[in-house]
Amino acid sequence: MMLKVSIKQESYVFILFIIATLFAAVNIFLQVIPISSTVHFQKTMLLDITVFTDLVSLYMIFYAIMQIPAGILLDKYGIKIVMPVSIFLTMASYCLFVFCHSLFYLSLSRIISGIACSPAYILGIYIAATYFREKWLPLCVAFVESISTILGVGFTTTFHQLCVKHGWNGSNTFVIIFLLMLLVITLLILPKLTHKKSIKCNEDLSILDLIKNFLNLFKNKILVAVFTYSFFTWLIIMSFAGCWLEPYLVHVHKYPIKLCVQLIQIYWGSFLISALMIGKLLNTIQRCKITLLLFSIVGALDFLIMAIPIIFDYYGILLVVVFGGISAAGVVAAFSIAAELVPKKLTGISVATTNTFVALGAFTGQVWFGVVLTTSKAGIHYNALVIRYLSYNLVDFRYQTAIFVYAIAAVIALIAAIIVCSSKSEAKVI
Repeated sequence: MMLKVSIKQESYVFILFIIATLFAAVNIFLQVIPISSTVHFQKTMLLDITVFTDLVSLYMIFYAIMQIPAGILLDKYGIKIVMPVSIFLTMASYCLFVFCHSLFYLSLSRIISGIACSPAYILGIYIAATYFREKWLPLCVAFVESISTILGVGFTTTFHQLCVKHGWNGSNTFVIIFLLMLLVITLLILPKLTHKKSIKCNEDLSILDLIKNFLNLFKNKILVAVFTYSFFTWLIIMSFAGCWLEPYLVHVHKYPIKLCVQLIQIYWGSFLISALMIGKLLNTIQRCKITLLLFSIVGALDFLIMAIPIIFDYYGILLVVVFGGISAAGVVAAFSIAAELVPKKLTGISVATTNTFVALGAFTGQVWFGVVLTTSKAGIHYNALVIRYLSYNLVDFRYQTAIFVYAIAAVIALIAAIIVCSSKSEAKVI
């Protein structure tokens, strides 16, 4: 049996786990939905693109801020309250987003969405850590990470197609119905889940006690190293693959956009496939540590080689992209360590804190790259990151400074992984 609960209860737990994964996919969809909604709001509200971008970014800010409070509430009240409330508020805020006609309500909808979706990613891991047998936790983490990302991107593509075919209101009707379906199924299943963890966790503890428990996490050297690793790894993931790679390939290698997109997809594919593959292999804390270290070494070497000021051919770039994606899959081991290194009553806050550093790392990477990018009526200019050939087939120094940032971040992540691997902890089967 994969689960700690009775066979009768297994189906309920699996359904809730799948719903949590789908909710995590909705979270990813809501992060990128502004890309498909820009034209609509420019027409209906006459918004400047810069103002619109600033407003929709409120989602990620409040999503990151609310990670730790979400973890505290999850540890205190469990999924019976947190899960349905989160889905309901997400649906309500999305309705506000769809039908708003003012800056105030647009901002409010994004703030509420960020708060409501703050438990989205950690819910699946929390359910796995609570109900599944310990040895299945890494695979469940990998499943949530990979499937939610794939579905989130799929939702975005489907939404864009629906917008073209059915218009703004028609396409959003599908989204609202989907969220309503998740909410109804959740409300139907939760009362049937009799396992005590579904009803209460730490209701006898005050919020202040839980905050003290949160602060105690930072007294654990391994957890601090895991948080550090998560921050710098996601800084690389979101700015390298999310922002930097395409302009680099276009400006330096003169690749067509289609080929650039294919290489970016290869990066994400390598990441997701590796995450799923290692998920099944990580059945001890020690294996999680070793995997974290090995993947960190791969990442550091990958970016240090990339920092060599030469122009790589297509196959060289392909190897850099593939190994970069593979190295990023170490986050599965990081989340598994964070979930299993603490008492069960602190699983939510430990995973939430790790995800906070993930969100902050991603946000920092995008903000840093945002300094590099400037916009004007003529379009996007890479003023601080002018990429062009120099003599002897070398790359412009200003481009190299960007790669050095990634290399330094990868080395810091490697140092954090070394600390995790070298610190003693019980190598129990998980």
